[in-house]
Amino acid sequence: MKPVRALISFAGLLLIASLSLFGCSTGSRVLKSDQALVEHEGNLGLSISLTHVSDREIEERFGKKNNPFQTPSSLFSQAQFLLFELTIKPDTGFNGPFTLNSKDIEIQFGGVNVRPKNQFLLSRFWAHELEHEIVDRRYKGWTMGKIKIVIDKHLLPNTVQVVEGSVVRRLLLFKGGFPRYGNSSVYIPLLKNGSVEKNFRFDFEFDYQE
Repeated sequence: MKPVRALISFAGLLLIASLSLFGCSTGSRVLKSDQALVEHEGNLGLSISLTHVSDREIEERFGKKNNPFQTPSSLFSQAQFLLFELTIKPDTGFNGPFTLNSKDIEIQFGGVNVRPKNQFLLSRFWAHELEHEIVDRRYKGWTMGKIKIVIDKHLLPNTVQVVEGSVVRRLLLFKGGFPRYGNSSVYIPLLKNGSVEKNFRFDFEFDYQE
């Protein structure tokens, strides 16, 4: 039985090595063209913008360690992240206040429809991801305490009040099996008195670079 066990162990190590070499893509999803998506809504008295945050920008802004917005590097994870920055600025003639709920936001991309991760769910995702630290040494030195601080500071909470004199600037993170290429739409509805005042739509066209 010893030769059989040795053969199985060798096959397992070979599989892990193959996943390490071929399972993790070195490419990156990028916008096909520069898209500064800003919409001025005169009737509501505000401007709202949504910009895609590239992998390079994510690393520049949040570093390589304890960065909850980069796609996980674990061999056990099939997650893909898409990150956007949302900015809402009240203007002259502001007709609020308005309410923004993260559960009402949605991305449609390649037949995949998902809502953004809230602070609790993203923290729980990374707590589970770091359980594999013994196998994936790329997470060495990561701590949930530091990760949670970054999430709470930058990620859109469950509910935000858009009020006069205050700018909303937060990140939206979508997790899903998104395609490399194609068109996507992000819907962001603003509520007033419990009803949708306007559902903003932002369209993006993505390409892929190796």
